[in-house]
Amino acid sequence: AEAQIKADLASKKLMDAENERLRQLLYAKQNKPKKQQVGGVGARHMTSLETLEALSYIDWKERMAIVHGELKGLSSFVKQRERCDDTWKDMMERERVQLKAAADAEKAHLKAIADAERSRLKAIMDAEKAAEKAWLKDLVEAEKARKRAAAELDKVHKKAAAELEQAQKKSLADEEKERKKAKKAASTIAKKCRQKETHISDENASLDSPQILSPAKRPQPIPCPLHGP
Repeated sequence: AEAQIKADLASKKLMDAENERLRQLLYAKQNKPKKQQVGGVGARHMTSLETLEALSYIDWKERMAIVHGELKGLSSFVKQRERCDDTWKDMMERERVQLKAAADAEKAHLKAIADAERSRLKAIMDAEKAAEKAWLKDLVEAEKARKRAAAELDKVHKKAAAELEQAQKKSLADEEKERKKAKKAASTIAKKCRQKETHISDENASLDSPQILSPAKRPQPIPCPLHGP
């Protein structure tokens, strides 16, 4: 921006100089009345002290006019330069303000984007935490339900095992009772058989004696059951 301002200023000065030259060619007076010179005019030899001082004064005055003209141009250039510097400062200040406003707007926009992204991530994290918490709760509830079911099943198995053991014990007791009862019955029958055999032996012995007895009816043997264990 500064280089462009300097280039514009140089171009403007060149155009002003060209316009001034053209203005002098068009409107400047060509036949100006000559000023009265000290000592008159003409081809006279002026060597007096007063004439030399007057000539030196005129020469000095002409040179000072040139210097003043240059100073005037320089002062106008300086003033114009100052005005350009002020304009440039104003432009730079406006540009700085605009850049600052743009930077602030960009910063606010980026902050808004960051806040929105932060809010979105927070919402996602909260949702994930809530889902994880619900999943853990369901998992704990399922584990509790599984343990309760396992405990109930174990209780049922224990109860069934106890009932089965009790039934087995009862069955064994009933079998033992039946075995003892059968053994007792077999012992009773065996005892009766032995008594019967003894009676038959006594009868056979009486038959072998010389006494004359009437024929008796032949007794039938009583079947004896096998001895129990």
